[in-house]
Amino acid sequence: ALDFGADEFVDLEQDGWEKAAGQVDLVYDAIGGDVLARSPAMVKPGGAVVSVMAPPQTDRDDIRTVHFVRDANGAQLREITRLVDEGIVRPQVGAVYPLAEAREAFMAKSAQHIPGKVVLVT
Repeated sequence: ALDFGADEFVDLEQDGWEKAAGQVDLVYDAIGGDVLARSPAMVKPGGAVVSVMAPPQTDRDDIRTVHFVRDANGAQLREITRLVDEGIVRPQVGAVYPLAEAREAFMAKSAQHIPGKVVLVT
């Protein structure tokens, strides 16, 4: 996100992340749950909360809320793969574990606050 113009990165796995982010124009939620529930309070008047996980719930009438579901298809997944292969999109990989250690990988992600995605390989 920083490479595409975001002012700063906030690690959602750190306590107090919503205070670190401050007031924002837009929250794009791909996590849901508690993160989505806390998001409307962070949005400036006139801003928006967009979620692909669930409809944002808020009693605020000075912000917009948008929920949409997008199902990927084979062509879209091939295009994403091409963008990654060409270095245009760079996924953040925090750790790589063998598939046999999936439980350990999950526990490490939860307990050690590994940034980025944990990848399981065969």
